[in-house]
Amino acid sequence: MLKTGAEETSGVSKYAWYVVLILNLANISALVDRQVLTLMVEPLKRDFGLSDIQVSLLIGISFSLFYTILGIPLARLADAKSRRNIIAASIALWSLFTGICGITKNYAQLFAARIGVGIGEAGLTPAAVSLIADYFPKKQRVMAMSIFQMGIYMGAGIALITAALIIKLASVNEVWQLPFIGRIYPWQMVFFYIGLPGLLIALLMFTVKEPARKALLYHVSADEKEVIARVSFPEFLTYLRQNSAAFAHFYGGISLLTVAIFGISTWVPTLFIRSHGWSTLQAGLTFGGCIAVFSSLGALAGGKLSLVLAKKGHRDANMRVPLIAALGLIPLTIAFPLMPAPAGAVLCLIPICFFGSFQIGTVPTALQEIAPNQMRAQAISIHMFIINLIGAGLGPLLVALVTDYLFNDTQALPYSLVLTMPVALVLSTIVLSSGLKHFSETKEALNLRVKNHYT
Repeated sequence: MLKTGAEETSGVSKYAWYVVLILNLANISALVDRQVLTLMVEPLKRDFGLSDIQVSLLIGISFSLFYTILGIPLARLADAKSRRNIIAASIALWSLFTGICGITKNYAQLFAARIGVGIGEAGLTPAAVSLIADYFPKKQRVMAMSIFQMGIYMGAGIALITAALIIKLASVNEVWQLPFIGRIYPWQMVFFYIGLPGLLIALLMFTVKEPARKALLYHVSADEKEVIARVSFPEFLTYLRQNSAAFAHFYGGISLLTVAIFGISTWVPTLFIRSHGWSTLQAGLTFGGCIAVFSSLGALAGGKLSLVLAKKGHRDANMRVPLIAALGLIPLTIAFPLMPAPAGAVLCLIPICFFGSFQIGTVPTALQEIAPNQMRAQAISIHMFIINLIGAGLGPLLVALVTDYLFNDTQALPYSLVLTMPVALVLSTIVLSSGLKHFSETKEALNLRVKNHYT
């Protein structure tokens, strides 16, 4: 039997929002460390002698493979142990490995360091989402999640802007000699600037209190007392199978949406450089500014839209928002790469950034609606596993494969984007729309089994 104890619904404390702020900073740090490589395509190719495919593997698979695989066992820990401690350790780990990226001497070493960054970041999102869900009642979760997830776009924007400025200062074609470190390329200094400050955020996490868990799964013991259940991983998988229609459509639709979002965002700076003759500084400042401003606004707007849809009686509001995002992105992903002038490309990029973040707060909130407390972090980790393996891993690679093997021309990047990204978005809309009914049914079935849940 699922039930929860009596819970406060009169409001949310300022401290709860402070927790969201700290987690938002952690998200910013994670995305700064993760996203900066998208602006280093040309220096990497020049100094390490790489192809587009090798760069896409460095940006995608090296990070996402271990990020996704280790996310599941770390989520198991987050569903049973201190989420605060897991997050603090994760921040410290990815920050150290980002700094190590700055002293690598070749592609293999940088690939290994990126794996370390992925391992560290694997512990953040599942634990943070579970933490926030216990600090906020249902009606306020989506905005709290949106603000937390907004750190993704603030971090990505800061990464591109900061890296562009630093790379501009260090874009000389030579090798630097640093004390105790030895020879490095100037652009590698970026990793020191963006990685090490994360250690301060790790320390700030120890000001966060572990909240009481709510909406827990209970079972009746031999002496007929209700005790908190310990949910095994096989039991979690059984729950997924029992509700496979809802989870399969949700995970599948969001993954296809993520393929398009990662595929476009990875190659935006390179598109401006190759097709419009922009410098790295111009591309980084423009894309970074669009992400920091318009993607952040999109995250908030998506959360607000979810609340409006819920008030109108849509039980599937948090799944309907990503469907709207996918529909909005289809024409934009066709127009953006084909724009003949950079001004037109920027005008298309602004709504791409807006709709590309639309679903970011509603997706984790939706999973909280169809999974009990002891399964929340694991449900998020499965989601992260799928979207990163498929989205982050396949999105950039798919574009590179079409560019290198179908066209065999790096200048054909715009056509590679047009041939791949809109298709992924169309498939996403089909899967998400067909899953709305199943999502609502699973949500209502869980609510009926939970006593004294949030109103």
